[in-house]
Amino acid sequence: MKTLVAFIDRLIPSDELGPGAVASGAQIYIDRALAGPNASEKDTFVQGLESVDAYAQRVHGAALAELSAEKRDEVLNEMIESPFFNRARILTLEGMFSDPYYGGNKNFAGWDLIRYPGPRPAVAAGDQALNADVKPYRMSAYGIKYGH
Repeated sequence: MKTLVAFIDRLIPSDELGPGAVASGAQIYIDRALAGPNASEKDTFVQGLESVDAYAQRVHGAALAELSAEKRDEVLNEMIESPFFNRARILTLEGMFSDPYYGGNKNFAGWDLIRYPGPRPAVAAGDQALNADVKPYRMSAYGIKYGH
């Protein structure tokens, strides 16, 4: 899990705009996805994380999680064309921006970042205007208890 957290933290880091992937729980989403609907990918994904760590160890003398942010970026930039990097990136984005029901997007951080107000069963006419300031709807599509 340390390698995964170190990896996704560099894909979407926390900054002045808000929480990043780790603070938003993307690693929880990924863990659940690989334990459930994407279980057939788990072994390949774990091997990918192990190869990232092996590369970091070989080139920088330490596991990815033990490297500085700059060194982590160097490692990730070397892997940017790999199928593993692409899959990890997609899962991170899903964890950052999916419905909180699935484990990520903690406190609606991803939705706030892209100014997505949340799913709405109905929208008033005033909220449909092009210049309307839409108020966030702090609820998962699966109910209020899934907003973390």
